[in-house]
Amino acid sequence: RSYTAFTKANGIEHQKLIANKGQRVKDKVYHVQNVNNTASRLRSWMKPFNGVATKYLQNYLNRFMILEKIKNGNERLRTFGMLAFAGLYTYERCN
Repeated sequence: RSYTAFTKANGIEHQKLIANKGQRVKDKVYHVQNVNNTASRLRSWMKPFNGVATKYLQNYLNRFMILEKIKNGNERLRTFGMLAFAGLYTYERCN
């Protein structure tokens, strides 16, 4: 129920998969394996931080998603992403 209320309140499309009935894929787009894989990568990525304060959780999630999006990008895109994280001050100190 909470997922339904949350998705309605935020205008997000919510697709349900019924695992008990063996449903793993819906419309060849929604895959349980993709969700599980992303959750696993997120847990592994957050492990070195030894816990994250709820106050800063969104910042960590944003950083993870940006890293996910640029990991297969070209060198310029990866460099831009890393510089954005490091901040202009750090970049200027290194040059």
